[in-house]
Amino acid sequence: MTTNTVQTKFDPLDLNSYSLNRLPKKKLTKTGAFFRTWGLPIAAILFVLLAYVFQIPILNAKQQVMFALFATALFLWISEALPNYVTSMLLICGLVLTGILKAKPAMATLGDPVIWLNVSAFVLASALVKTQLVKRVALWLILRFGRNASAIFLTFLGINVLLAAFVNATAAKAALMMPLFMVISAVYGAPGTDSTNNFSRNLVLYNLVMRAATRL
Repeated sequence: MTTNTVQTKFDPLDLNSYSLNRLPKKKLTKTGAFFRTWGLPIAAILFVLLAYVFQIPILNAKQQVMFALFATALFLWISEALPNYVTSMLLICGLVLTGILKAKPAMATLGDPVIWLNVSAFVLASALVKTQLVKRVALWLILRFGRNASAIFLTFLGINVLLAAFVNATAAKAALMMPLFMVISAVYGAPGTDSTNNFSRNLVLYNLVMRAATRL
């Protein structure tokens, strides 16, 4: 009895292939396992030491507590002892409980227009991916302006300048542009294709430079 095994070929134009849940999960190292287990108690000790034991001469009492909260949150983010969103909420609660901020201004950061602009940009980028509209736009740009690499770079320069006039958040522009240059990079030779080259790497670096230039 023979069984037929069907091997699915990687499609670089399928943006579902780049989903985070498809990334291989790395095994925790000994250091990572240690911080995963003891990260929260260490963070608590770190906060007490920085806030109330070790005094920094250039900081007053309130600034010392703010510095301790920032350092503790940074430790939790790096060690991944807690999910990032839990660490962020603990930081906001810490600002309230230590008397640095009142509850209303502390929670007001969650309603900041820039935050919701970034969230909306990610939602819009997901919609572009799900509807395959980003693939259609990318292929249209390639057919219209894809004669060579320079023409593609100039096209992205124009898109970045156009977005800069309407979107003032760098993260939002990056979220909107990410699916587009992922498709174009795949067409011109991203890793996993038959003709792998450095075009996609240069395109990503170019977009980062344009993001910084349009922000100035």
